[in-house]
Amino acid sequence: MNDEQFEKLVERIDILIKLTALNTLKDKTPKEKVKTLSGLGLKSLEIARVIDKSRNYVDVVLHRVRKEEKKTAEKEEKDVQNIGE
Repeated sequence: MNDEQFEKLVERIDILIKLTALNTLKDKTPKEKVKTLSGLGLKSLEIARVIDKSRNYVDVVLHRVRKEEKKTAEKEEKDVQNIGE
């Protein structure tokens, strides 16, 4: 297999991955798509390519998700502490 054939194969695999991911995520909001794909181990750039958004968009969504999760965890911890008092 030469380099050109290899590149074509990689492009086709990328298309299959994108189609599979889009089918799996079709009923989710953009935020849920980013969160799900991140949870599956995809990097920001990979997520951006799958959902057809910019890398910056994905990074902002991930930052907001992490911030919300941190706030939720802190609230739950505080609730547990209040129960123990």
